[in-house]
Amino acid sequence: MKSFLKNILTTIIGIISSIIVMILLIIGFVAIISSEDEVKVKEKSILQIDLSSTTVVERASVNPFEGFNLSGDIPKTIELRTLLNNIEKAKNDDNIQAIYLSSTIVNAGLSQTEEIRNKLLEFKKTGKAIIAYAEVYTQSSYYLSSVANKIYLNPEGIIELK
Repeated sequence: MKSFLKNILTTIIGIISSIIVMILLIIGFVAIISSEDEVKVKEKSILQIDLSSTTVVERASVNPFEGFNLSGDIPKTIELRTLLNNIEKAKNDDNIQAIYLSSTIVNAGLSQTEEIRNKLLEFKKTGKAIIAYAEVYTQSSYYLSSVANKIYLNPEGIIELK
């Protein structure tokens, strides 16, 4: 009788765990299929770049469990190549009229900031405008924003230069 109950319990656990695995596989498959949506840019659009909430990295992590953070704080990262490609696409897209920089803090290294700034200079050569606004400018964010046609600062804001 004891081995009979043991066999029934292991069968039930096996069925439940296989159902959970199947549900996770289906969710993953649906997520992969639905992630390939094409973005349509409307006329007279402005590309907004906000680097204060994201970290610029050379290469993004390929960890599939990166989004499963139990603390609730999911760090946002963007590859440098992706950011530079998006600025290049905006440069060649007639629907995009300007770039709006709203970065209080630039979470990138100095060489990455310089590469982004150089790509923004290429964008500016097309005759399209770059507008920068922040409530506080750090040294790196001011350096990045110095390429803009207009730099706006909150009247009660500060510029931190060292």
